[in-house]
Amino acid sequence: MSIPDDAPPEARLCHLDYLRINLGRSEAAVQRLVALFLMNYGELLQRVRETAAAAELPALQSAVHDLRSNCVLFSAERCIQQARKIETALRDALSDGGARDALDWVAEAEILCCCVEMMSQELRRYQANNPA
Repeated sequence: MSIPDDAPPEARLCHLDYLRINLGRSEAAVQRLVALFLMNYGELLQRVRETAAAAELPALQSAVHDLRSNCVLFSAERCIQQARKIETALRDALSDGGARDALDWVAEAEILCCCVEMMSQELRRYQANNPA
């Protein structure tokens, strides 16, 4: 599943205007950040999936945080919301007396990973339509 190229702006996962403004309207800088993300996001997804499957909650917390940081960069609000949901549940689960089975970590991690995969498809289309 992906968001079509002609989708209205509110349907898109990424909103690059804020990033572009913060980078002094430098399209080249936006392109570099998109390329770096696309080069490395697969490793982040793998970390999230592996730590969720192993129920290694502190490691999952670190992996989700790293992935959320990338989503913030591209203003991918839906992905950020899913990451925050997991992070909040992880904080609760890791606190004294927290329920370690508060969420289905694998299912929630997969929802996040699927959202990020859709984000990556959108960024690939952006990259293709805006060559450096």
